[in-house]
Amino acid sequence: MQLDEELKKRDSEPWCGVQIINLRTGDIVEWIKLEGAVTELFDVQVLPGVKCPMSTGFLTDDIHNLITYEVQDTQLS
Repeated sequence: MQLDEELKKRDSEPWCGVQIINLRTGDIVEWIKLEGAVTELFDVQVLPGVKCPMSTGFLTDDIHNLITYEVQDTQLS
């Protein structure tokens, strides 16, 4: 495969993750590397207006203690 050949040429190992790329400059501005049981990523979603997203595992105590809320702008008459 072409990817395998390129990785071998660069003496690199494959890894699973997400990179945020500035489309104006082509620079990587942020990235996250997924390790452990995760070997493939099947989908990525854009979250418009979200400035500080987070995730938590389902098998940790964090999922039981996490509280979130959403504030909507409403006009009162």
